[in-house]
Amino acid sequence: MLAISVRCNLVAAQAEEERRDREAARSDFHRWIEQQVGRDDLIGDIARDIMRDDNFPRTATTRSAVVQYIEDASTWDKPVAAVKEAWTEFIASLRQLGSAAAS
Repeated sequence: MLAISVRCNLVAAQAEEERRDREAARSDFHRWIEQQVGRDDLIGDIARDIMRDDNFPRTATTRSAVVQYIEDASTWDKPVAAVKEAWTEFIASLRQLGSAAAS
């Protein structure tokens, strides 16, 4: 019984470590888009889609990588337009944070 308990604890510890590693690797954009899921607009729609997509490149740090993924995954233009608009807002929010930190 002790061997099973130890093995379960080791598996749980490894799973928790992997979860922490995945979380740490997430890009600022992925963290920002997660905060947009409650919106009732195109950005909220794309945010919900991204957060449900297990294959979305969570570590992507460039607009081109994010847009390319959405272009490849989508069969129509609205998601592409939405992610481009989201990226523009994301960059604006970074600039706003930067200017607030400088004040």
